Amino acid sequence: MRFRFNYLLCSPHGPYKSYLHFLISFIASLTLCLYFQRNEKVTVNQKCDEGKVSSSSSPNHQVNSNLDQSYESLLPLIESLRRPTDDGNKRKLFIGVMTAQKFIDYRINHIMETWGQDAKDFIAFFSSSSSKDNHGLPVINLPTVDDSYPPQKKSFLMLKFIHDHFIDSYEWFMRADDDIFINVDKLIQFLGSVNSSKPHLIGQMGLGKIEELGQLGLGDDDNFCMGGPGIIMSSATLRSMIPHIEYCLKHLYSTHEDVEISRCVGTFVGLPCTRSYQMQSLLYHNFSGQIVWSNRLRKILKTALTLHPVKNSSTLYDIYYHMMQIDHENIRFEITKNHRDLRNVEHNYGDLIERQFNLPLDPLVHGDTNSIGTPIELTPKSKDQCLHRSDLITWDFIDRYQYSVKNSNPRRRIDGSLIPALESNLINIVNTINKGSHFRGRIVDFKSLYYGYTKLDPSKGVYYILDLLMTYRRYKGRKYTLPVRKHTYIMQTFSNPIFKEIKSSSQPLESITVNIIVPLSGRFKQFQRFINNFIRVNKKDSNVNLAFILFPDVIDTRNVSIQMKTIIINLMNSGLPIRFAELGGHFSRAAGLQRGASLFKSNDLLFFVDIDITFNLNAIERVRLNTIQGKQVYYPIVYSQYDNQFDIDFNFDQHSDYHNNDNNIIIDSVHGYWRQFGFGIVSIYNSDLINNNGLNLSIQGWGKEDVDLYERLVQSNLTIFRSPDSGLIHIFHQTDCPNGLHGNQYEMCLGSKYNNLASIETMSKYIYHNKIL
Repeated sequence: MRFRFNYLLCSPHGPYKSYLHFLISFIASLTLCLYFQRNEKVTVNQKCDEGKVSSSSSPNHQVNSNLDQSYESLLPLIESLRRPTDDGNKRKLFIGVMTAQKFIDYRINHIMETWGQDAKDFIAFFSSSSSKDNHGLPVINLPTVDDSYPPQKKSFLMLKFIHDHFIDSYEWFMRADDDIFINVDKLIQFLGSVNSSKPHLIGQMGLGKIEELGQLGLGDDDNFCMGGPGIIMSSATLRSMIPHIEYCLKHLYSTHEDVEISRCVGTFVGLPCTRSYQMQSLLYHNFSGQIVWSNRLRKILKTALTLHPVKNSSTLYDIYYHMMQIDHENIRFEITKNHRDLRNVEHNYGDLIERQFNLPLDPLVHGDTNSIGTPIELTPKSKDQCLHRSDLITWDFIDRYQYSVKNSNPRRRIDGSLIPALESNLINIVNTINKGSHFRGRIVDFKSLYYGYTKLDPSKGVYYILDLLMTYRRYKGRKYTLPVRKHTYIMQTFSNPIFKEIKSSSQPLESITVNIIVPLSGRFKQFQRFINNFIRVNKKDSNVNLAFILFPDVIDTRNVSIQMKTIIINLMNSGLPIRFAELGGHFSRAAGLQRGASLFKSNDLLFFVDIDITFNLNAIERVRLNTIQGKQVYYPIVYSQYDNQFDIDFNFDQHSDYHNNDNNIIIDSVHGYWRQFGFGIVSIYNSDLINNNGLNLSIQGWGKEDVDLYERLVQSNLTIFRSPDSGLIHIFHQTDCPNGLHGNQYEMCLGSKYNNLASIETMSKYIYHNKIL
């Protein structure tokens, strides 16, 4: 059999001839493959050690011989960025932002006005050699680099420049895009917990898009750091990578520079991108498109170190101002805690502390520490118990609606101010629970609110009791997800009010003349009251002028207009600062106000009011204070009286002069309301009115002209300032809604008419007393 086997194997006519040839060919091919692979590895290693490679056949990847040339014009910028900390140590972080010439005036300028302010001593922007005027911004023009896409060369040479000039000045180096937002302080704090002397490549891990699967040159276990939300390298990583960037730049497998940077680090430093679940929230990238301002973004900002992409400049400012607000809240919270500690010290050791420590603290300087330092407690102490049942602060119940005992509408939608307060508290609760979650390998997310209670104690703060449904996720070890229910108790204590003096004008406020403009048709009794009101104020403040615009052609009020015109002329002759003008045709408030504005110069302060308004000296002072030319318009929220005929407790004999003496006007929820949705009373500089096209003269009759002006001012670059003003009272009068009004005007008129009748409490008493139902 042995002989037979050999014969068959070797015979040219044997059945195993083809198998023999296949086997010999396979062995020979495998041997040659292993041989050339070994030689290729040796050649690559030799090239990497020498740092020299032959020129690539691709003209886009030529490496200029002037790679390490001296940047003489940039020496002042380089020296300022090399400056050590005040104690002589290395700076923590250098941020290199890759940009293009077309974005320098736009994105780069906005960055330096927002988060770049927090990084101005350690940030630089890298652009092409064609960049010309950088407007004093820290821009570095890389020679031999253009703004073409893909920007692999720009990215690698940026890292080369950073290494050559700053490697000994910083611990960490960040490569960022120009459409990123960076929470600089929070990022530096995060990096302070990591050893920069060891190799680290920190970023959000990416694997590429589904359609690019298999086209990025990545192995099964390979990944890369996504460039959008930022790539962070330790000084050790950058030192090890830089000697090989020429080779990496000549051996590109994809058009994505972040993939190639990660590949270069992985090949020559042996370091993959951070594999951490937490990086998704720390270095946040919005896969669905550019980031816009929203309530959801507030939640993301609680944990995010970076945000990408932020292409809209207004969103960038919104994010930055929001972060400043959070920092402000944190500082005030620390102040509150310090006040609480001081109160405890004073309470327990006050007799042992020397007087030089100035305890108790001066309330004018430090605020009332007795209220600010109130300890957190849900149950008041015995000494805080209410003396009367009516003084008890009741809880409001919250689920989908808000239920209140003392509110006239016991079941209503949740108050607008309560919604963002709840959202902010829920975010803080989740962040507190998740503190240190990456060590435990679990995370908790808020899902929904079962129900809650809230109350406001004016002397202490706001209390919450919330029952929450949350999701518990464990992502280390045995992975699982399950719903959990959590009962939370929260007390938001008041902090010390902060007062800041703002000089709104070089001109003293008291010297600014307020020019009151009133359109008028009929209403003689109200006219007399207004004139008397003006005379009283003018005696105390001579920098108040008055302008009446009369409509003498209105048939029903023609005789009254003649009387009013005579009175106005007599007052003008007596020396009062009053002007008047006449307009023909039907009454139009818009036309009257616009005609009144034309009586004054462009730099004059105008105050549009109605004949039914009473005002005092304080109201005039607030008009001056809250109206800033070119910057701010003042829309005071006026207190509007109800019709007292429905008030069964109202004594008409006792209040016979109720409409004539503003000292007798009662301001409470029974006798009137704050007209939050009224926009007819406004103070504005004439130049700002002109720049926003004035009043809409096509609007005739009652209403709508004020809303039209308000909407246009909101869309302008002027700030709208609104505040309740107790010095401005709208005296009740019967509202007549003519049938000739247009549809929207007629509906608005009826709404105003019925709102002015009475409060719900007064109306319910009236109905019950008169047995209407």
